[in-house]
Amino acid sequence: MKTIKIFLIVLLLPLSGCATVAVVNMDDEGFSVEEDERRLASRADEQSELLTDSGFVYNDREVESYMNNIAQKLLATQFPHGDKPDITIVLLKNPALNAFALGNGHIYIHTGIFSSATTEAQMAALIAHEMTHIVNRHILKQFRSIKNKSAFIATVAPLGLPGLLAQLGGISSIAGFSQHLEYEADEGGYNMLFKSHYDVRESVKLFESLEKYIDDEEIKQPYFFSSHPHVKNRISNFKQLAAKQKMAEDAVINTAAYSKLWKKVAMDNMRYCLDQGFFKTAANLIDVYLKRYEEVEGQYLKGEIYRKRQDRPKSQRKTSRDKTEDYQIAMNAYHKVIAQDASFALAYRGLAMVLQKLNQKEAALKNFETYLSKAPSADDQAYIRQTIEMIKNENNKE
Repeated sequence: MKTIKIFLIVLLLPLSGCATVAVVNMDDEGFSVEEDERRLASRADEQSELLTDSGFVYNDREVESYMNNIAQKLLATQFPHGDKPDITIVLLKNPALNAFALGNGHIYIHTGIFSSATTEAQMAALIAHEMTHIVNRHILKQFRSIKNKSAFIATVAPLGLPGLLAQLGGISSIAGFSQHLEYEADEGGYNMLFKSHYDVRESVKLFESLEKYIDDEEIKQPYFFSSHPHVKNRISNFKQLAAKQKMAEDAVINTAAYSKLWKKVAMDNMRYCLDQGFFKTAANLIDVYLKRYEEVEGQYLKGEIYRKRQDRPKSQRKTSRDKTEDYQIAMNAYHKVIAQDASFALAYRGLAMVLQKLNQKEAALKNFETYLSKAPSADDQAYIRQTIEMIKNENNKE
């Protein structure tokens, strides 16, 4: 435990004051891969393999192909004569609004941040930012900056300097870069967007979504940003960058093509939000979803979001919400599902659970029974039957 604590303390040391490291960008003359960079890439390969085997990869060829096509379009402006770095975009099943690049050219984007981006231009802004970390060799720069602190690290690290540096170098990009390198990635990403004829103003919207996420979920130190004031500064910087250059009339936003994929990922991400307790993020996302798609699946999920966040133990709730209001929103959503599709069995179960919480036993009993009649082979049928018997017994005692 002591080793882990010391490792984390060293990992989170501010790096903005580190000594200057002489590293040229990949698109500069004189670029060549160096030995410590090869080791970082090898370490990153190991991490990529672990992620692939973890079950957290969102395996959807259409989504991955779309994101990788965006990456290639952006790279073509940075490397017009070929010899582009190998970049691979991978989507992870995680509702946190985060993305990170590894030293092997793999960029991992969470479903949470994918869902917060509502246009292709916003997703391109994110990919361009992460690719700048790779093109400008930020992982190597940060690793060498850490290495420059070797005298301090060697005195506090039980792992020993070589072992600790190997771990730090492997995950430095996941933990976040120094503010200087993040600002450099913002500017480099902006330039990629502009040269690729994307509407750079969309990047501001992505950052504003991230700021809201930090507020809603009370995130203290998200990896994509180092602090909340820093988020505001970066939004301001993007606005200033956008104001300096006139956008082309045909600047790309591309909502239609992106929306098809967004619909699928956003629905899955809301389920991940429910599993991990990101209820405010899920509630915001379902509102965006239902403005676009008035479907029973979305309405049912809205009911689940507002029901489940009141079902959590109070000790797990970050903020207190009115129980009556949440349950009323949930019931309204379930009723809308039933009105649109009376065969949607799960809506009756959700409605019954809310009614049971509100001590409306007869109404709850009726909806539990309707649920079983419409889904007689449901996985939870034994539990529901037990609940029905419990309610009947309670009614008999009264």
